[in-house]
Amino acid sequence: MDKELSVIDRKIHRSQGKDSLDEVKVGDWFWVKHKDWSDEEKRELFCVKHIGSNYLEFTHHYKDRGTTGFRLHFDDFEESCKKENNWKEYINNRIAIVQKQIREKTNKMIEEGGRLYLIKIGTSEEYTGTLLPSTVSADPDKYKSELVKFQTETMPKIQEDIKNLSIEYGGLTKDLSMSDLVRFELVKKAFEKVQDRIFNIEIYTGIKESIKQIAEGEPALLNEPISIRQQLLYMDEECLIDFDKGGMDFESLNDFDKWVAKPENLSRILPEQKAIVGFRVRRNSKEYSIPRSLFDIFINIQKDLANLQTYLLIRNGKNIYRIASQVDFSPRLIPRKDEIGEKQFLEYDHWDRKKEPKLITPDNVKYDDHVEKMDEIIRQYNCIFILIQGLLDRAFVFHPHPGIKLNRSEDIGKWIKCIRDEETGLPNATITFEEYRNQLNKTLRKGKWVWSNWVPSDLGTYSWNSNLSRYTAREYQIVHRPEVCKVVRISRDKSHVEITWETNVLSWERVNDTINRHLNVPIDQIFNLSDYTKGDYKMFLCDRALQGKYLEWAPPLLTAEKMKLEKKRRRIEVKEEKQPGFTDPIGPNGPPFPED
Repeated sequence: MDKELSVIDRKIHRSQGKDSLDEVKVGDWFWVKHKDWSDEEKRELFCVKHIGSNYLEFTHHYKDRGTTGFRLHFDDFEESCKKENNWKEYINNRIAIVQKQIREKTNKMIEEGGRLYLIKIGTSEEYTGTLLPSTVSADPDKYKSELVKFQTETMPKIQEDIKNLSIEYGGLTKDLSMSDLVRFELVKKAFEKVQDRIFNIEIYTGIKESIKQIAEGEPALLNEPISIRQQLLYMDEECLIDFDKGGMDFESLNDFDKWVAKPENLSRILPEQKAIVGFRVRRNSKEYSIPRSLFDIFINIQKDLANLQTYLLIRNGKNIYRIASQVDFSPRLIPRKDEIGEKQFLEYDHWDRKKEPKLITPDNVKYDDHVEKMDEIIRQYNCIFILIQGLLDRAFVFHPHPGIKLNRSEDIGKWIKCIRDEETGLPNATITFEEYRNQLNKTLRKGKWVWSNWVPSDLGTYSWNSNLSRYTAREYQIVHRPEVCKVVRISRDKSHVEITWETNVLSWERVNDTINRHLNVPIDQIFNLSDYTKGDYKMFLCDRALQGKYLEWAPPLLTAEKMKLEKKRRRIEVKEEKQPGFTDPIGPNGPPFPED
């Protein structure tokens, strides 16, 4: 703040009798020659709002356009600017003139209204036996024309003049406090720097974090570097907990801890012996129950916020820790290779993004904006290094370790390993889920088992209990059918598949009877369970380029995986218990989940 409030320390040649750029301060007023929005050159009184590295930013209140301003390069200062030391006196004089003009316009309105007997001005008229004054009764047509002229010309013109003068008056009164306001902005920026430092202290000391150890064992070797994984991951996409219920949320954190502690999962998430990776619970919002009150809306909002909480998963050998932090590490923990540097000084054409970007150099008045933008990015990514330094100095999660100081570049190069998995990681899947599904569906035959949750659009998803009259028994059983059904017919053009399932008859007389229902389903809404190959779901599970689409592929794929595992288990049991003449109850196309 002191730097910005002080005189600019620049040695620029000035001719005698000219205002010196070295003496300019925020809050000073200058007559500035410039071109306005209509490209007309004019000289107006402006206040210095900000002093940049190569420019002065001027501002004032301009009529009905509110606060307006522009930037002037230092090189144009002498030619364009003349300091106004008595700016308050000038503005007050201008305010007095505007006030006088408003009074004059108001008096003119009163005089015209009085002349036409629209406004009473203190004189009494002689009663003539009519509703009009005597002067009006003499020539009604003339009086009418004068009234019309007053209504359509005189009054609107005076009103518009008073409106413009009032706007100018408001702007001038605001200009009187402009110097104090722009200085206050400097104080606010200085206060923001104080807040940043407090925030950094909170990160370093761990005031707003909690550490939970979810696995215990031998730590990594002393000389093992700390790996920081770039990509921010999402718990629901990695572990698929509650995939059939819309995916996991913050209430399933303990289940995630158990899942990630398993060696096969840990080796995929954090293969390095001493490493850190960022997590959020979910990428997308979860659909909770429909709110019935303001309290329900508030609860759902709180749940969504809890799902956006950032967690850090830390591995130190066989020790695993989950840290809950108030810091938002999105969109990634460490920057992209080209994110800091020249890229931040490229300016694209607002109207044509395909146009070659312009490089903003230190001579450009927009240069400071790009520097500030890059500084903000650096501050954001510095958070993870401040947190790691705090953990090294005060916590036990990385023990044992040598004395590491991340403010030394040599220590960062030796003890920190940045893994840019977001940039270098290639998608594992060479086929999309739709292509994979269509490929499996080519081998569909009568008698095979399929997965589908498709419902005809004219049936909707109404509740049976609250809409008894909505459905027939057949319609209700279609909506609430099992997702695993059997193929009974395939259309000649292969566009539709007829599926069947067994269900209870909805009748008081025959409540225990069963019946087979049938439904024609488009083939792109069917997944072939019978021809699924065990383990195929992994090609989609490990592909982070899918970005949260697991709710589309997980239900059919994991149902098929469970089917294969169940078949394998039952076949082992059959092999152990098989006696002469025994028949396998499952068979090659048997039901996927036979009763035990």
